Amino acid sequence: MSVYREDLQKAVRWLKGNQNDDGGWGEHRSNAMCTTMASYALFETKQKEVNDGINWLRENQNDDGSWNWNYLGSTLLRYNPRIRELLGKTAVNDTAMSTLTLLKIAPTEEKTIIKACNWLSKNQNSDGGFGPLPRDRSDPDHTGLALWSWALASVVYKIDEFDENMKNAADWLIKTKNSDNSWSFMPIINKLPWLGSTFAISKIYTTAEVLNSLVTYWDCVKTKKLQDTIMSGINYIISQQNQDGYWVSKRIEETCYVCTLAATTVIVGYSVKELVDASIKGIKIVCKIQDNDHWSADYRHTETFNTTFAALTLAGMIYGSKIVE
Repeated sequence: MSVYREDLQKAVRWLKGNQNDDGGWGEHRSNAMCTTMASYALFETKQKEVNDGINWLRENQNDDGSWNWNYLGSTLLRYNPRIRELLGKTAVNDTAMSTLTLLKIAPTEEKTIIKACNWLSKNQNSDGGFGPLPRDRSDPDHTGLALWSWALASVVYKIDEFDENMKNAADWLIKTKNSDNSWSFMPIINKLPWLGSTFAISKIYTTAEVLNSLVTYWDCVKTKKLQDTIMSGINYIISQQNQDGYWVSKRIEETCYVCTLAATTVIVGYSVKELVDASIKGIKIVCKIQDNDHWSADYRHTETFNTTFAALTLAGMIYGSKIVE
């Protein structure tokens, strides 16, 4: 058995041992983010506990099709007043992540999924983008997640009802790309470079997230403009990898998202060898810092978040895209 499969197997055992009584995952209470990532890893490794995760997602969907934000995060996030403001509210992030996961592991939940896609459609801003909550100022992070959800739903169900939503979201993302071919979570970051590395990290994370959505959208609409945008973004990502394999810092968040991007490109037939090679280097360093059977908390994220994200990434690279064995 390869080191990747061994590390994933250890993480799966940890996930099974740390599942909450209600079927979800999360330290303080079950939340959509940790539950979606854990469920994907358990699905790919054929664990029966994935059914509990699917049931949790189904039962915790609001009547309007959304899911609430219930993730507190670790030290930095937990005491951020904006994060606390989000708690318990219908959130674009949780709705999109739940939708994406169900599309991958339980596409038969079509009614639940389309209901969520319709909620996103009704709450799209007039400029084509999304913020964390309905009617918040648009940002690339949440706009990318919504576009990713619609695009995958369109591919899975062969539907065109979200074509206009996708075009408007993609146009907004292309228009807001930075001059270095990246995307920033907060536009103010570009004007205040003295804010430091915390925000540079977010730049890598957001760029990888946006590219995941655009690559999936490319599977629906193959245009030269979209292709050029994707390729320039991928080149930016590749150029930012450190020699040790991390992106920006020794946290797994950015590295896992870039590895997820590499897996997405392979799955949709947009594989870029340099990105795949970089992702292999990245996933090696993620495995290297596994703490026995899990990934420890950092100043942004909890132990459960980091472990579910790493497990999802490993499962996607081993089973989904077969980048590593």
